[in-house]
Amino acid sequence: MLIGAVLAAFVLGIFYFLFLRCCAGVVIWLSIVAFVLGMIAIGVYMYLYTQGIQIVQSPFNLSGANQQAMQICSYVLWGLSVLAIILTIVLYKRIKLGTNSLTAAIAVIKCTAIYIAETCQVIFFPPAMAIVLMVVIALYLTGLVFAYSNSNPAP
Repeated sequence: MLIGAVLAAFVLGIFYFLFLRCCAGVVIWLSIVAFVLGMIAIGVYMYLYTQGIQIVQSPFNLSGANQQAMQICSYVLWGLSVLAIILTIVLYKRIKLGTNSLTAAIAVIKCTAIYIAETCQVIFFPPAMAIVLMVVIALYLTGLVFAYSNSNPAP
């Protein structure tokens, strides 16, 4: 099952990069909109919960201090969403695909998707490094256990 999951992840990764190559702009703008709307929605949920309106049944009740903290968190989330909107407006030219901007986010993602789609073996690098790291950690822990067991003689 583990090998099947790794193969499925590899194939889905290739399809995702091919999809991203065609639709990078849509994916970027949808993720920005989802981020902002998600923060606003969580802020609304938290604010309504402090006002006694429960959208989803919750097994706990808030004390006065916790209600105030949750209400402050909702205001902070709304402020962060406004900041995200302002940053999106200010950085619009860097985000969109433009011929004048060499650092356009969409252009970078498209180039990355093209590179990974054309050189599929790059996808094997992170799992290979994870395996190497696990082996190094296992050897390190084995050495630690060996050193600890030899340094404390049994009574």
